[in-house]
Parts: sequence; C-alpha cells; structure tokens
Amino acid sequence: MLDREHILFNFGLLGYLFWFNTLFDVVHLNLPVDPLIILFSTLIFTAFFSPDIDVKSSSLKRWGLLAIFILPFTHFLKHGQTSHKPVLGYFYIIGYFTILAVALYFVGISLLDIRLLELGTVFSFVLHYLRYFVLIFMTGLLAHTGHLIADKLTKK
Repeated sequence: MLDREHILFNFGLLGYLFWFNTLFDVVHLNLPVDPLIILFSTLIFTAFFSPDIDVKSSSLKRWGLLAIFILPFTHFLKHGQTSHKPVLGYFYIIGYFTILAVALYFVGISLLDIRLLELGTVFSFVLHYLRYFVLIFMTGLLAHTGHLIADKLTKK
C-alpha cells in the first residue's frame, strides 16, 4: 500500500473515532488542546514511526541523515515479522526509540558534558504532563494499528 493511502486511512479512522466520540462521549476531551495533540501525533506516528520503518520506505527516507540511528533497528528486525505485529510491533518501535533517546542523553552528558536537563527535571516534566504522554502514546498505537488494518484490507 502506498504511503499516502496509509495516511488517508489513518486520518479516516481518526475522523470516524472523533465522530463516534461526539455521539457517545466515550472520552472527555479538553477542547481544543487534546484534538490538536491527537491530530499532530497521528501525523507524526503515521509519517515517521510507521511499521514499515524497518525497510527502505518513505517513512525511513523522511528521517534524512538521522536515519543512521535507525539502521540497527532495520538490520536486526525482519520486515513483516516484528514491527508488523499488532501491539507488540508498536512496543518494539517505541522501545527502540526510547532506548536510543536515553543512550543519546547519557552520551551527551558523559562525552560532551551537555546538561540541558537534569534527570530529575525530566521525570518531573513527564509526571506533570503524563496525561498528554499517554494520549500521544495511545494515538501512536492507533496509527500503528490503522497501518496494519490498511495493509490487511489491501493485501492481495
């Protein structure tokens, strides 16, 4: 399936969920911030953290020079096996980028003596905005699952 079709499918799915939520008020959204976060994170996760990131796809090409950090992920994980599992694949992708971010943080501190944020400040920030981190995480899971559903629907 083409990349633009994945993006259209995910935003169609997102539109349906917004409509369903408007009818039944399943999730109480704090307007207007939450829908904007959901829309933006759906775009980011669909475009940059796609299950197809483990092959030479348009989502990998969007990383540009930063794609060098994704090469270990693409080397060790086979396409269609790991990242294309419904929930587990999303955790693989998020886990890899979390480990990468933590490693780069500590490399920046130890080698370059860069101290932009102390670790306690990072944890305080995360706890204070935990609701938004969970919202972004769940939106990423929705985008990942939407990608897999679109692949299944168009598989020949």
